[in-house]
Amino acid sequence: MKAVDFTFDNVTFYKRNYYIYSWLHYYRGMSYLQLNYDEAGLANLVSAKDEQNEEAFKALQQYFMKHMEEAVKNLSNGYYSNCINHVNWAKKTTLYNYQLYEVEGKALEGMNRFDEAKKSFRLAKKHGSPYAQELLKQLKVHKKEYMKK
Repeated sequence: MKAVDFTFDNVTFYKRNYYIYSWLHYYRGMSYLQLNYDEAGLANLVSAKDEQNEEAFKALQQYFMKHMEEAVKNLSNGYYSNCINHVNWAKKTTLYNYQLYEVEGKALEGMNRFDEAKKSFRLAKKHGSPYAQELLKQLKVHKKEYMKK
């Protein structure tokens, strides 16, 4: 991390983001990711994406898909906490879609955190999920059954 910081400490990032700064953010973000500093790497890639850098957008998509695949795998195996962890990493890419919120809602439902699951399913509905209404109905039934126990 020190080597990356040393390299980029001599570059000034101004509030006005000119075209060249998107590439600096991109390379800095990729460097951090290579060094397993995911949080710092994602923040820089998001900055580059916001500055219309196509390569940063592609890198974020790959990162998003990697974590979504892991989240779905963990969800199907019943590892809800790990699933939520991967969903949170996917959220940091700022590439939201309804599947992200459906997976999050199902994991939260599996952990019996019904109110949070309901929020996730509502966000899935807001992002265009064709299944959100059905998931909300199933959640309501599951909550009633859980409360009876």
